[in-house]
Amino acid sequence: MFACDVCSSATVCQFCSSGYYKTAGTGNSSCEICPQGCSTCISAANCTSCNVGYYLDTVASTCNICVNNCIGCSSASVCLECEIGYRLGAAGTCVACITDIPYCQSCTYNYSASALWCLSCQLGKYIDVATGGCLMCPQNCTACINSTACVTC
Repeated sequence: MFACDVCSSATVCQFCSSGYYKTAGTGNSSCEICPQGCSTCISAANCTSCNVGYYLDTVASTCNICVNNCIGCSSASVCLECEIGYRLGAAGTCVACITDIPYCQSCTYNYSASALWCLSCQLGKYIDVATGGCLMCPQNCTACINSTACVTC
């Protein structure tokens, strides 16, 4: 039986796989896939947990997609975790790293420095270990690790 973890007979499922719910009919039961965005559910209209990028609307028992550039949220307007290349901004929004740090492709908040820190810079730039910002590579250098060490010319 499709998506059934434990069967008691050829037509009766006791426990469905994750992402499926058990349906009951006369003398049989089967497993149906949960609605889009649901990781677990108890029926086609009742989600109990959501996939990454969705949040659970506890009133409607549905999983709704998070806002743009957000991979984890608690509601339609409050993001808890952003996609790579974005950081969590005021009021639970995702802000592009390049907005705060020129030439930065991905960033994080450095708690020991109490500052936003770049994790990777655009081509032709390197991370300044003192500030967490992006600086220009030496002239004629397309990739470098600091102001004097060119990796690709």
